[in-house]
Parts: sequence; C-alpha cells; structure tokens
Amino acid sequence: MATHDLTAAARRAERVVVGNAGRVVEAGPAERVLVIPEHPVTRELLAYADGPVLAVPE
Repeated sequence: MATHDLTAAARRAERVVVGNAGRVVEAGPAERVLVIPEHPVTRELLAYADGPVLAVPE
C-alpha cells in the first residue's frame, strides 16, 4: 500500500517506508518509524499530521 495518510499507514501497515526525492530515507516497523523517527523528513511529515498518528507506548 502506498499512501500519504500516516494514520492509515499506522493502522494497516506493519512496516513503513518513507521516501524523499525518489529515495528511501527511512524504513522499519511502523511503531518505531512513526513514534521515534530518525530522519528529518520523517519528523517533518509527522509534524504536519493532523493529530497523533500513533500513541506513544508506555
């Protein structure tokens, strides 16, 4: 599945791949990538998300 909807990706995907300018910049388990992003592009995407994408695990 390819999507720009991070909430949909979080609900349906076990793994997430983030691309920028035709290159993969970050990939991994959805729970890690969407909660603890390592790449600035991923952090920027999450900053523009409409509310929390995933709840931070306790």
